[in-house]
Amino acid sequence: MDRFFGADGAGLVLLTRALRGGGPAFFLFFTGMIIVVLDEVADDALAVAMGFSEIQLGFLFTVYYLAAAAGAKAAPWLERRTSVFGLAVFLVLFTGASLLITLWLGMATGALLILMRSISIAVLLHLEITVFSPLTDANNRATRSPCLNSCPTCRRSTSWAV
Repeated sequence: MDRFFGADGAGLVLLTRALRGGGPAFFLFFTGMIIVVLDEVADDALAVAMGFSEIQLGFLFTVYYLAAAAGAKAAPWLERRTSVFGLAVFLVLFTGASLLITLWLGMATGALLILMRSISIAVLLHLEITVFSPLTDANNRATRSPCLNSCPTCRRSTSWAV
């Protein structure tokens, strides 16, 4: 039990050191907190509010996770072609704008925006790991990385193997 709390404590120390510098780490950490709410609550509630049946919800969120996996796979490619901070800002603005207009666009377009948000979220999670991983020594990266991003959606993201 001491080893568990020791690893989490070390991760929190690392996180506060990274956030003290501001910049991309600070931005990605706080947008990551919003992503938790989006991914775990808002998209489900929006789909129900749009009128999806139980079967349609099952299909939508099956495709949602497949889209997120595709986004995680494409994240390194996107990262190589843009700046981390620029890409993160674009994705956060897209995610926010799409969240605001989802309910007014109808079921098909709203579902498409939900799927596009799943891709954005997966890419943003990849960017968080890209920013925070260099701050951790290789021996402790596996135990400290989950502490850096407590977002439960990371369990489905393939971008952990960056």
